[in-house]
Amino acid sequence: MRRLQVCFAAYSGEPSEKASELADRLVELLVSRCKDRQLVAFLGGYRGLMRRIVDRLREAGATVVLILPRDYEGVDEPEGVIVVRTGMDSKGRSTILVRSCDVVIVAGGASGTLMEAVAAYGIGVPVVYLVGTGLPTDSFRIAYPDGVLDERIGRGIWYAETPEEAAELVCSLAEKGPQ
Repeated sequence: MRRLQVCFAAYSGEPSEKASELADRLVELLVSRCKDRQLVAFLGGYRGLMRRIVDRLREAGATVVLILPRDYEGVDEPEGVIVVRTGMDSKGRSTILVRSCDVVIVAGGASGTLMEAVAAYGIGVPVVYLVGTGLPTDSFRIAYPDGVLDERIGRGIWYAETPEEAAELVCSLAEKGPQ
């Protein structure tokens, strides 16, 4: 069975109900649409929206890997997840996080989530942005509506209006491999 390694870049703060519902639906869709592949999800911590996503992934039976920065190492991780304690700050850890994946999913967040999306773009990992979460990452599309941050690289970011569209993009982009 082939593996699909996805990174969820998500808010470490307390998410709104809307952001939570969108993330729940996206996890449900990815798990159901990836039955022919082993879904391995990578996240950068276990707090806020990330915690919710981890819990939903675990409930669905997906493999979850936490790539933790130094300042998250004291957090109680849930049973059954794989934990990598990097000893690095959040910025350094983020590079390891996004480099480990076939596709990065921006599930809603703020500065750390944006940094992970830009890092992924810069190393050729496709990025799928779920918009409409009500979090600061929603405004990224205003600055880069065509998904191009650097003309030398070209398009590397795709925007999804719904969890259904995001799941379809993830599956399709993962099949193509690095851009």
